[in-house]
Amino acid sequence: MTDEGREIRRPSPGDASTAAEFAHALRALKAWSGLSFREIEARAKAAGLRLPFSTASGMLGRATLPREDLLIAFTTACGLDENETAAWLAARKRLAMKAATPAPAPAPPSRPAPRRRLALAACTILIATGAIAAQPRIVHDVDVSTVETPRNPTP
Repeated sequence: MTDEGREIRRPSPGDASTAAEFAHALRALKAWSGLSFREIEARAKAAGLRLPFSTASGMLGRATLPREDLLIAFTTACGLDENETAAWLAARKRLAMKAATPAPAPAPPSRPAPRRRLALAACTILIATGAIAAQPRIVHDVDVSTVETPRNPTP
């Protein structure tokens, strides 16, 4: 495409290192094409592909990787040939693989050292026995010889 007689360099996904940067490159490709979303939809349909204008708009509004079929339809509608579209697909795949690589597992939570565990156990026992010792005691020993028994009057 040209801008006032000079050639504008076609955007490339090669430098994208994140999905957000890839989405930015897609927005630059749309700007380079000079097409509206409705025109992109029509050109994709003419190429035998399906890309509703609302889907294309949503695809450029996100910082995530688009599905492969949408990327093919979009790049084709923007005027890229098969080789250029393949470069965009390769960049997408590279970023998808990078995102799918699992992060290293976090270190397991550290357990207290054996001495510390022993100290905690001892404190727990002391607290429990102190709570038992502090309970009030009920005395059941009563001298029955001093207790008067009620007398029933005789009828």
